[in-house]
Amino acid sequence: MRIGIVTLPLWGNYGGILQNYALQEVLRSLGHEPITLDFQWGRSGLPYLLSAAKRIVTKILGKTHESWHIPYAPTRTVHEVIGFVDRYISHTRTFWNSYPHRIVKEYGLEALIVGSDQVWRPTYTPCIEDMFFKFAGDDVRIKLSYAASFGTSEWDFTETQRAECSRLLARFKDVSVREVSGLPLAEKLGRKATLVQDPTLLLGREGFEKLLNPTSQTKKQERYIATYILDPTPAIEGKVEFLTPSGAKLKQITEDMPGVGPKEWIEIIRDARFIITNSFHCTIFCLLFHIPFIAMVNERRGGSARIESLLTPLGLEDRLIRQSDFSTLTELPKSELIDWTKVDTILAEERRKSMDFLKRNLPTP
Repeated sequence: MRIGIVTLPLWGNYGGILQNYALQEVLRSLGHEPITLDFQWGRSGLPYLLSAAKRIVTKILGKTHESWHIPYAPTRTVHEVIGFVDRYISHTRTFWNSYPHRIVKEYGLEALIVGSDQVWRPTYTPCIEDMFFKFAGDDVRIKLSYAASFGTSEWDFTETQRAECSRLLARFKDVSVREVSGLPLAEKLGRKATLVQDPTLLLGREGFEKLLNPTSQTKKQERYIATYILDPTPAIEGKVEFLTPSGAKLKQITEDMPGVGPKEWIEIIRDARFIITNSFHCTIFCLLFHIPFIAMVNERRGGSARIESLLTPLGLEDRLIRQSDFSTLTELPKSELIDWTKVDTILAEERRKSMDFLKRNLPTP
C-alpha cells in the first residue's frame, strides 16, 4: 500500500528527521510503500506572516504557554541533513506552505499517516488543518495518526481551528498520540486515542545501528560527557562545565552543527559516557543505547509533558529535572543507578502494543 507520511518540515531538526525515517522503516517492514510529503514554510508566505504575527501578539499579551519560535526555516541549510534526507527518506518534491489537493493523485496515495513529532501544535504549524489531511478527500481510504503530539499539555487551538480539525479528525480510521497528556486533548477534538511509542522507539536500537559506523576502540577509550541543549543560556553552559568531572572531556552538540548530520548525531550520543540534554529525541537515543543522562525540562518548547510521558513508565522520572533544580546540582547522578534490563523489558512490551496499532489499521500486503 502506498502510504503518505505527513510530518513537520525536514530541515535541521535531527530528532524530527529520525522519527520520520523510523516510521518509514517500520512501515516498510510491514510490507508497505511509504513516502513522506515534503514541504517547507516560505518566509514570504501568508501562513508564515500570520503565524509570526500571532506569536508577537501572544508575547505582548504575556501568554507564556505559547512557544516563542519563528516557524521553520524555508530551506534545509545543513549539507549533512540534506544528504541524509535525500539518501534515506523517500519523499515527494517540495511543496511550499501547504499541500495541494493534487498531491494524492500525483503520488497515488492509498493511505495517509500523520506523525510523529509536534504535528498537532498550532504554534508550530501555521496550516494546522493540513496535519488533519484537509487536502485529501474520501478517495484516500485510510487516514491515521501515529504518535501524533500536541507538544504540550495546554489547549492551543482557537475555536475556529478546533471546529475544523474536529470535522477532519472524524474522517480518521483510528487515532493514536505520543503522550499521556495528548489523550484528553484528542477528546477535545472529538476522538478517543490510543497511546503509542514514538517511531524511534518503535524502530529500536538495531534499526538505527545499521546506519552507523561501528565504535572504534579509540572512541571507547576516549568517551566523553556530551550536551545537547536546545535554547542554551550562559547559566546552563556554566553549570555544565562545573558538573564535568576534572579530567573528563566535554563535547557540546548544537543544532545545525557543521559536519554533523542525523547519523553523526546518533554516533555522538552512542559514544558518550553521560549526556545532559533538554531534547526529547536525544533522551530517546540515550535510552536506546544505554547512555546515562539527565533530561532537563525545556519550558520554551512545551514543558515537561513529553519527557514525563516517556520516562515515568520506565521508572526514570528522577532523571527529569527542571532548569531551576539543575542549577543547584553539585554532581552528576551515578550512572549505575539505571536498570537497563528493566528499561528494555518495558520498552519491548510498549513496542509490541504500538506495532499492534499499525497492524490492525493497515491491511496486510
